[in-house]
Amino acid sequence: MRCPRHDLALAPDGTCIRCRRELLALRSTLRGSRILMQAAVLVVVGFAGLFVWRIGRWKLAQEGRVGEKAPSLGTNATSPLRDVPAEARTGAPAFPAPASDVSAMRAPAGEAQRRAEGRAGALTTRNSVGRSGAFYLPSTYERRALPLVVAIHGTGGRGADMVALFRSAAEREKFIVVGPDSNLTTSGVATWSVPDHPGDTSVDSEHIRRCVSEVRSMREVVVDETRVLVAGLSGGGSTAPYTASVDEPYSAFAVLHGGVFAGGLGGRRVRGWFSTGDSDALRPPPGVEAAAQQLRGAGFAQIEYRVFREGHVVGDEELRELLAWWLQR
Repeated sequence: MRCPRHDLALAPDGTCIRCRRELLALRSTLRGSRILMQAAVLVVVGFAGLFVWRIGRWKLAQEGRVGEKAPSLGTNATSPLRDVPAEARTGAPAFPAPASDVSAMRAPAGEAQRRAEGRAGALTTRNSVGRSGAFYLPSTYERRALPLVVAIHGTGGRGADMVALFRSAAEREKFIVVGPDSNLTTSGVATWSVPDHPGDTSVDSEHIRRCVSEVRSMREVVVDETRVLVAGLSGGGSTAPYTASVDEPYSAFAVLHGGVFAGGLGGRRVRGWFSTGDSDALRPPPGVEAAAQQLRGAGFAQIEYRVFREGHVVGDEELRELLAWWLQR
């Protein structure tokens, strides 16, 4: 017998050699098409997942929860980051170095924070390493002259951490919060550079100015020029008096569980606040009080010094008393 298609003699198993080859080729083609289709499906699913992730990140940024997840606030969580405060370099009281200043914050009640209806998000201004910062505008901020807090995070932190610390109070008391991000050291640690000679400046100082300018340029934002506070936490504490003594329009500064480095202070003598915890082993009361006395000796006549029943953490009472002092209520 012969194959009717190819007019070839059939093999002993009754098949045509060419028909068998064509069948094998067809199967190979179908197998390759199936693999390509599976690969295409995986690519589509991957792009869809990336799109959903980016949308989620955008929504978080709009809600003010920007960047990566921060370490648990109000705990003694450890971190490989080591704090080397600028004030410890020379001339001012030296303090032990905390693992991370993020642990120095106690977040306000979460439910109250979620109920806030203000506007929050990430700043677009970026420093030389691509870090930016965050902001919060309380509800009904439009065209109202509101007080402003520029919140300086501690070593290892982010501006978004400080915005979270002040956010509930900002909504309640109606003030604006700007939280710039610091630069990084050569080893990758997030910390602030503070000038140590009169007239010097730093990349961090310029970034703070740009962050504040960005928020002030937002539509319908008006700042009350008579009530502008710069508050620095722990390793970021020395940045606060430096900034207030150099730049307008700061009317006050606050050093929270931190110290000072007086070498680069400018000529402005605004009122200041120092506070720490009675059980703060990292920023103990004697050292913080010595820093307050140092600024009194440098011509700062209105210096408030307070000690609260807490450790290396900004508690509710401390935050409440600080705001009452600043807003003079």
